[in-house]
Amino acid sequence: REDEIRNFAKKANFRAFFEKVYAPRWCNYVRAFKACFPNVYTIFQQIKKGKGHHNTLACVFQKFESHLILDRVCADINNTNPHIPLFTIHDSICTTPRYSKVVQDIFMKHLIEALGVEPVLKIENW
Repeated sequence: REDEIRNFAKKANFRAFFEKVYAPRWCNYVRAFKACFPNVYTIFQQIKKGKGHHNTLACVFQKFESHLILDRVCADINNTNPHIPLFTIHDSICTTPRYSKVVQDIFMKHLIEALGVEPVLKIENW
């Protein structure tokens, strides 16, 4: 049940970020987000207001994400541990198993600094 709620909330967040301003008319996820966070939703609508601007919020978040991952996390890892191999894929950082804990710790440190909360990281081993 907790996974279902988390998945719904994640979809609602993404839809609120990326959908056009009239999405509440047809999208249950956006309606749910709007009901739970009316003030935040109003701010989102103001940012996306105007023809052709519905993607403005998405672009801001993408720039923030790339700055956080590349300019802060990867730069920190490279400065303190230049021998660690790093490969970025969107919002993920890949490395070898030997260095995964170091990368995870530095990643988490920067996420907490930037967001103010400790997020859940998904660790994948290949």
